[in-house]
Amino acid sequence: MGFGICHRLVLQFSHKNAPDTRIKAGTTPENLEGPYSCADMTIVMACRNKKRAEIAREKLFGLLDAEIARQKTEPGYDGHAELFRQNLRIEVHYLDLAIMETIFNFGEELSQKWVFTSRSSGFDVMFFLQGTLTYLT
Repeated sequence: MGFGICHRLVLQFSHKNAPDTRIKAGTTPENLEGPYSCADMTIVMACRNKKRAEIAREKLFGLLDAEIARQKTEPGYDGHAELFRQNLRIEVHYLDLAIMETIFNFGEELSQKWVFTSRSSGFDVMFFLQGTLTYLT
């Protein structure tokens, strides 16, 4: 479940105007309202098996690279996907929800990296925790 959501996010935001944001009938990239472009993203993958998470991380990058190659063949490609790829960070952290110590360690690691997350500051962090999705704003 976590991998699928990560995959969808990465592919969607590799587009200047993510296809999923076009929710009105007849909306096109030219008449899309709002700043839906995403030039960078950090995904934190927390997993009890770091080796498998690293494999998933590399697979996500590989799938994105294939999507970028596909987008480059489309007329009017603007280079956004390559910029997004350059700025995409997928971090792997150890976390076993059955072991309290790892939960506290995970929280400590994140608090050392990010003092806060706030939508009003334009900074969002998405966490994928062993099949559970938590979105902090």
